[in-house]
Amino acid sequence: MRFMDPFSLVRSLQLAAAVALLPAAALAQTGAPTEPNPLNAVRRELSPDALFYTYIDFEGGWGQVGRELSDTLKASSFADKPIDLPGAFEAIGLSQIRAIGLSSDAVPGGYDNRFFLYTPTGRAGVFSLFPGKPQPFQAAQFAPADADLVLDLRLDLPALIKTVESVAVKFTGEKEVADELLKLLAQSEEKGLTELIAYQGRAIVIVRMHPQDQIERRAAEFSFKLPFDVFARIETGGKHIAKTLAADSDWLREEKNGRTYFTRKPTDDVPPEDFAIILDGDSIAIASTPFSDECLAKTGALAADPAYLQALADSASEGHVLFYMTPKFFTSVRNASKMLFLTSSFASRSYKDALIANQLMSMLPMIDKPLTSVLVARDDGILIRGRSIESLKASLPAVSLLTPDFLGRIATYAAKAWVIDDARRHETERAQKEFAPQLQQVGEAAQKFFAANPEAESVTLTALKAALPNEKLPDFSTVSSTEVEVLRASDIVILEHNTLGSIQHLMPITNAQRATIEKNLRAIDGAALESMLAEGSGYAYAGTLIDAGWIEPKPISLLGEDYTSVSPTLTEPRLTITTRGNQEIAITREPKALAQVRRSIAERQLHVERNLAKAHEAARRYFEASPEEYAVSFDDLAKKDLKPELTPIIGENYSDLSFTRDSTSTSLTHPRFGRVIYTEPPSPKLVTALRERLQKLERAASAYFAKNPKAELVVSGEIYEDPVPAIDTATHDDAAMPVVSTSDAPTSAATPDLSALVIRRDYETIKASLESGYEVTVPRTKPKR
Repeated sequence: MRFMDPFSLVRSLQLAAAVALLPAAALAQTGAPTEPNPLNAVRRELSPDALFYTYIDFEGGWGQVGRELSDTLKASSFADKPIDLPGAFEAIGLSQIRAIGLSSDAVPGGYDNRFFLYTPTGRAGVFSLFPGKPQPFQAAQFAPADADLVLDLRLDLPALIKTVESVAVKFTGEKEVADELLKLLAQSEEKGLTELIAYQGRAIVIVRMHPQDQIERRAAEFSFKLPFDVFARIETGGKHIAKTLAADSDWLREEKNGRTYFTRKPTDDVPPEDFAIILDGDSIAIASTPFSDECLAKTGALAADPAYLQALADSASEGHVLFYMTPKFFTSVRNASKMLFLTSSFASRSYKDALIANQLMSMLPMIDKPLTSVLVARDDGILIRGRSIESLKASLPAVSLLTPDFLGRIATYAAKAWVIDDARRHETERAQKEFAPQLQQVGEAAQKFFAANPEAESVTLTALKAALPNEKLPDFSTVSSTEVEVLRASDIVILEHNTLGSIQHLMPITNAQRATIEKNLRAIDGAALESMLAEGSGYAYAGTLIDAGWIEPKPISLLGEDYTSVSPTLTEPRLTITTRGNQEIAITREPKALAQVRRSIAERQLHVERNLAKAHEAARRYFEASPEEYAVSFDDLAKKDLKPELTPIIGENYSDLSFTRDSTSTSLTHPRFGRVIYTEPPSPKLVTALRERLQKLERAASAYFAKNPKAELVVSGEIYEDPVPAIDTATHDDAAMPVVSTSDAPTSAATPDLSALVIRRDYETIKASLESGYEVTVPRTKPKR
């Protein structure tokens, strides 16, 4: 046998390898399917030779992030009902993102910015919101030439709703939940939600700013009128809205130019509005009424405007979303934002924050030509292109943060940390259940200890074992190196576990404890009602009432509840407080509590009025016995044995009272009943004389109106001469000491002048007031026939 030399062997192997590779080479040459090159796809939409160009390949990163998160969460409490995160990311559309690219090229006046999000398998999830192929924009046909903002977008809301439904199913694992939500939305037909979630079509928004001097003038006048005209339109839903508004009595309907206009009906509370809902076929427009006619005329003025045409030429004339903004709009929003920051800061007292926000707004560069951005939905991605004053280079850090390599890693680390905490929480909950009976035993023993030792504020487990040897209390030394200590004013027993940290056991509130706390709350509520009624306020603070001595004895915290934090109000009948362990105790004010407090205050006021009457009478007798004296204090009445014995009802002090010879009233003020004024009753002869004068005047008035049926009023001096009789007003009726209390005594003469009274035809009474405020009234009589 001949053996091949080494060189021949090598050549034979090379030949065999070549023959073996022929089928593969032939297959490659026949055009076998290969994955599209993401780099080339992104370069196709961007400017690779621009000053700034960036390409980021996700490499299926979001799908990997979803799988890692799912694996991580399998060790958590979600293990029994796992979340399909890879499926959720796919439903959202994140997994379809293969790569993104950014480019910014310097052009006259700014930058040509482009951003492309590459989805080689098509647009799914939230990216399916933009339907169909790119189409020419139509908003410019409606917009006048001086429009300052134009938004034109085509939407497919059912696709978005479907995405939300799919994501909900991936998270909950129950399709029925998502179906039930959609069913509820569909049943809300009266709110128009059915049409909203089914909307497919174009939406247009057009804004025209008012002149700057108008805006500044309205701002100075604090006017709520909008500083711009607006026109917003969608293509469908008009028929449903027409039925809804026609059935609503608050809307006025008007037919004009083949369209239906709905405007809000003005009332005393709702002034006439400058807005209308306009229905044209099935389309709906919401617009400023003067501005709507310009837009609905569809003159196409903006479509012929050179600045607008140039803006489209710089971006794209077809697409799914168009955003067009003039320098005027940019400047107005910039100025308005700065003013808003400043005015809101004065209201919230955060002036420093407002200045920072104001400086940030001032850093925005001014623009001198319209800015345009266009979104174009391709079959394999989303392109956003626009002309701007800044390069996308400044956005690179923010874009990088949203990549799966960065944000996904943060999410994974956060999930792992949460799983650890979740496991620890479950272990702590297990330990709480395990130690609950023992800690409950310690808590009950501590309550017995505190009952026997009223001065003790806390007690340790060691002290409890020494004080209560028969209780057989547990030993925690194997699981805790810290002594268990129980506080008197607490409903929590805490065990510091060596590995699990604090294990807290909540002691149930006993009936006796609840009754005590409720009693304290009712005492606070009662005192608060007194305070609010006496001071004419709508609220009170328990801490203030306790410090002022309104509540005796002062409420003592039983389970760590803070009574000083309670703030009763006049209108809210429910009062709540929480213990140290956040257990809530509540009371509801009795329906008649307010009336009972009012009665209590009125009884105190009556008691004080009677005391003031006695003091005033003693002062009058003092002045009768001392004609040379003009003033006297209450305590000085004792000099002539005239000081009366007055019994305080709620600790009020009468020693500060003082009197003058010609005073007819005396007052005393106290927080528990307010201000009480005693007014000396007038002389019976004076009252009788005034009543007789009023009766004569009334008869004259009645006769006058009977003789003059067309007269609407008469002045008393025209029909009656009022001779003022000479009366001894100093005469005092010692037998009658009525109590008359008033807080607003009108000033009149001791014997008032009745010649200036104006009497109307429809009068029912005629009355006059004495100097002390005492009123005398006579009823209307029928004239004699």
